[in-house]
This record gives sequence, C-alpha cells and structure tokens, in this order.
Amino acid sequence: TEAKEAKRGVWKNYVEEAEVEVVEQDAGALKTQYLDVIISDVRAAPQFGFSVQTLNSEGIANLEKLMREFSLHHRGAIKSPPSFSPKPGDLVSARFSADNSWYRGKIRKIVGKAEYDVVFIDYGNQETVSLANIRPLDEKFRGLAGQAQDARLSFVKLPDASSDYFEEAIDRFRSICEGRKLIANIDAREGPVLHLRLIDPSDAGSPTDSINTQLVREGLAVIDRKGCKYLSSYAQIFKRLQDDTAEAKRSRSGMYEFGDISPEDD
Repeated sequence: TEAKEAKRGVWKNYVEEAEVEVVEQDAGALKTQYLDVIISDVRAAPQFGFSVQTLNSEGIANLEKLMREFSLHHRGAIKSPPSFSPKPGDLVSARFSADNSWYRGKIRKIVGKAEYDVVFIDYGNQETVSLANIRPLDEKFRGLAGQAQDARLSFVKLPDASSDYFEEAIDRFRSICEGRKLIANIDAREGPVLHLRLIDPSDAGSPTDSINTQLVREGLAVIDRKGCKYLSSYAQIFKRLQDDTAEAKRSRSGMYEFGDISPEDD
C-alpha cells in the first residue's frame, strides 16, 4: 500500500512478511498480512456483518473489465429458457433493485413462489429477487471468482440486535467504513468469514489503532471473548481493548451512558 511503501504512521516499523496460509480462528496469532480493501456491503440482519473487496489486485481489474462486458451483454433482450428454474447454489445474472442493474449472483435459497434469496458475489449485497429479474449466467462470465469476501470485526462485537444501541453502532460503522478505502489485517478465518482489523490509513497513530478499537472506545462495541477464541494470542491488542473499554465506561460513552453494564461478560 502507499502508506506501507512510504513507511508512514502505523507502518513506520513494518517489516514485509511473506504471505501465509490463513488458518482457523481458534489458532494463535497470524503473521501480519495487510490488504487494501473497500467495504462493499454492510448488513444488519440476520446479524451484523460486512463484505470487502481486495483492491489493487488482478481480480478487481478483471472484474472491472467483466462488468463492462456484462453491462453490454444485458442491454439486449436476454431471455430465460422456459424450463429455467434456479436452485440453491446456482450462479445467475440478477437485477439489483437499488440501481436496476444486472450483476453476477448466487441463489441462496428459494423463499416463495418464483422468489429467491440472492447474494451478489462480487459485492456481497443480498436481497430477495423475483424470477422475472433472474437469468441464467452466461458461460463467458463464470470464469472469474466472486470478488466479495464475507467478514466480521476481529476481537470485538457490536451490541445485540435487541439493544437500544445496535442501530447507532451500525450507523457509526457505516459512516466511518462503507465505501471507503481502508487497510485490513486478517487476524483469523472462520470458515469463509474473515476476521478483520480495519485501519483508516489517514488516522493511524500507533500499531494498535484501528476502527475496531475506536468503536470500543466510543461505547459501540465490546470485547468478544466467546466469538474470538484467538484473542489471548494478541496480548498487546487485548490490553488496548481493555483500556478502551475502561475509557468508554469512564466517559459514559455509547452503551455506558447510564453506567457500567459489563456487556462483554455476557
């Protein structure tokens, strides 16, 4: 990344690491693996999560080319064969309601008569799409792997969906992350889900600074001891999170505005 190359801020003492295989989330600390990413989708239901695209990669360059061709392809009248009946797991072309454009998707499940839950594999968005807005995916658009990866925050979790602070936490995450170029470090992998430490390259003063710790300091996230079994392997970050939790309680920030509720012990 530009910041790494210039050795600025959090990367001042950074030593380039060889790429390592990402292991399961109950293993020890992984070697540092910084990626340039953009948050392409944020989801509040059924639980908080988000999707990222890795920038400055061959995949993204190929996606841009594919989407230009994909757009031209769908300018014509693309019809489905009479027998077209997609099944869960099938790759399809689907029209996204927000912009009425066609994108590559995968059928997650059938939710009603001629309605399907679709995940758009290059951006991570999910929605229910009618069969009228789904087409078979042409073979020439199947070669490139989906460019969106599901992710969650390393070390921390937002308040439960039943909390009065859940929507505030989601909105705050969106405001500081969605659509922005960030630096991510992979701290663990839980199946297909990456556990990410997100860093704003314009606002990183120390190696433990991250959006994860910022949300804790603002009282909008708590340490996730149960969901992040690798936590003890990152002693410096764990100490930082404990300090940020104490500061959030002292300043009555976010969920602590009425006192210490100790949600991280739930």
